[in-house]
Amino acid sequence: GTLVLAGHFGSWDLVGPLIVRRTGFPTTVVVKVPRSASVAALMEQVRTGFGMGLLPNRRGVMPQVYEALEAGHLVVFVLDQKLARGIPVPFFGRPALTAPSLAAAAVRSGAPIHFLEYWREGTGCHGARFSSPVPVTGRLEDDTAAFTALIEDAIRRRPHNWLWMHDRWKGAPEPVPALVP
Repeated sequence: GTLVLAGHFGSWDLVGPLIVRRTGFPTTVVVKVPRSASVAALMEQVRTGFGMGLLPNRRGVMPQVYEALEAGHLVVFVLDQKLARGIPVPFFGRPALTAPSLAAAAVRSGAPIHFLEYWREGTGCHGARFSSPVPVTGRLEDDTAAFTALIEDAIRRRPHNWLWMHDRWKGAPEPVPALVP
């Protein structure tokens, strides 16, 4: 099994399933289920129609993550989600609450992590690239901050490619200003 770090770049709900179809790799994605039942049903139909497995992001999901890894799946975590709880890590110079679940899964499973960057290349065309293995220290805060920095770097390379409609920083503690003598 392999862990995959991703963000909301390009057209994730098209690119992710197409990568699964093209590569044939069994893939399970940890997903945030939309509140709207009709939107959730449509997204689930598209994702599973291309062969993706879905794990709703809720308490108690991690045993299923480890089972998918043991079964040889790519397990995708999309870490640029706005959370009500999480650990504050820097994102564009401000703390953003971020799930430490990918870092925890890496430590517990020993599975490698690869960053998946994808982007639009015109109408109906997309590019995608998996990174070499991302180093992991075993320190949840440091690893989660490093993963978030990879997402931030990808956004800086192609800012037009990132679509996010939530306040990513809402609820995070404000940074403490440095004391000046």
